[in-house]
Amino acid sequence: RNNLLAAVGFLELANAGDFAANVWNETPVPKYALAMMALGGIAALCMIYFSVRDGVLSLANLRALREERRYLQSQRELHLRDANMLRTIDCFLDMNTREMGTELVDRVGMDTLLGFSSLVVGIGTFLAMDGDRHPVLFRASNLLTGYVGNTPCVLFGLVNISWSSWVWARSKKQQAAALRYVKGSTRIGQMLRNRTSSIQMHAALHGISGIVAGAAAMVTATMWWGYVVLLPCVITSGLVNLFWRRRVGYERPLVAHEITSIDQDTVLEALRYADSCCQRIWKGYVLGKDAFTTLVPEAESLLCALDFIQKNNLFEDLCLRLLKDPETSRRLQQTSSASPSSSTDNFAAAEAPAIDWHQLAAVEDEAWTQHVLKVARELINEKALLSFTYQERHLLEVLGCYMCR
Repeated sequence: RNNLLAAVGFLELANAGDFAANVWNETPVPKYALAMMALGGIAALCMIYFSVRDGVLSLANLRALREERRYLQSQRELHLRDANMLRTIDCFLDMNTREMGTELVDRVGMDTLLGFSSLVVGIGTFLAMDGDRHPVLFRASNLLTGYVGNTPCVLFGLVNISWSSWVWARSKKQQAAALRYVKGSTRIGQMLRNRTSSIQMHAALHGISGIVAGAAAMVTATMWWGYVVLLPCVITSGLVNLFWRRRVGYERPLVAHEITSIDQDTVLEALRYADSCCQRIWKGYVLGKDAFTTLVPEAESLLCALDFIQKNNLFEDLCLRLLKDPETSRRLQQTSSASPSSSTDNFAAAEAPAIDWHQLAAVEDEAWTQHVLKVARELINEKALLSFTYQERHLLEVLGCYMCR
């Protein structure tokens, strides 16, 4: 899931909450400095909530990716004599490695280290407010808002710059391999270059800003001008977070229960299809048509709508929308069948009620048909463009991974 929280882009800002405590490190503490300390301490402690919440979301992604990895490794042992299947599995394993690394370093690692730093800095800032009357609290606040509180930032910066360098080099290698194959396709080649540029820009900005912010944070313990260096890093961190969510991150179905071998032609054809759908949606907007009318051949046919939704990984979203209505939920329970769950977050083999799209389309009830068709239209209009954009990003990475095998 591309569920990185926007708020965690400001963890560096939270760690600058000790500004007043370090700059006005004197007794007695001026009243305006006390007010700034209170604001900084509250901001730092509030960020702990977002770091924990984002960490929980990331751990859910990691659990799913770990299960996918186990499945791929088990399948690899069964297809040692099938060269094309091995290449396919290795491609998916390579992609899985990068995605797990991103979750571990850029999310869990950042949330843990910078979140802990926010906690320590927040406590230290509040201690500094009463430090002029209690020498022990004064010394403790100096430690917490100084080297102790900022050391996690340095550790994250070092790990992050190493990971970002690997991601940057990997994307460059994949671009070169993929471009050799698609050199006759100007459009796909441009998409590859744009994708690689986005990944490399994110890796470079994230890596450099992280290491500079870590160094600047250590300087702030004793010198005020460290905050001048830290300010551009705080701004860059927020922009990098936005850039990932809007230009780099994607969502994809996990490889589970079954795997089919692929080749470069299959991936390229799927990529062209996703790109053509995006272009058709944009052209439809210009002509005043919605995405549903543009993409579904027969706009009044529930079967056509459900077929499109199923083929483009939107069926789970449709079911979730339908289940929000109690009456619709009851009706779905009646039309559901017992089959293994296909949820991307549940790899258990237990039997569970599953909704089959053929059964939804086969119900002979005009009111029901129109209701499902209305929900399908809303879903496609809201999610289709983003879904195909995610497909493009995912398939470009698949192509790069496959051509490097």
